[in-house]
Amino acid sequence: MKQSKSDYKIEQIYNLLADIDQKISEIEEEKKILLCIRNLVMQQTSEKLRTQEKTHNEKRVLHFILNERSMDIEDISKALNLQESIIRGILALLKDELP
Repeated sequence: MKQSKSDYKIEQIYNLLADIDQKISEIEEEKKILLCIRNLVMQQTSEKLRTQEKTHNEKRVLHFILNERSMDIEDISKALNLQESIIRGILALLKDELP
C-alpha cells in the first residue's frame, strides 16, 4: 500500500511530538535530580550555619544570599533593612570564614 503525502506528514508530526515528549520527560527527570542535590546542599549549609557562632544579622544575610541567590549589597540592604556598610562588613567576615 502506497503512503500518501498526508500520511507521511502525519507520521513526521507524530515522530516530532514523540521526540519532544521524550525530551520533556528527560528534562523533568533531570530537574528532580537537581532539586534533590540542591536540597542536600541547602540542608548541609544550614546545619553548618547552626553549628557556627554567627550574629543574628550575619545569619539573616546568609539566608538572604542562599534563598535569593543575590550578593548585591543594595538588594540585601533593602530586603533586610540594614545599612549597606553593615552588609559590606558582614560579607567581608563571611568571605574570610567560609571556604
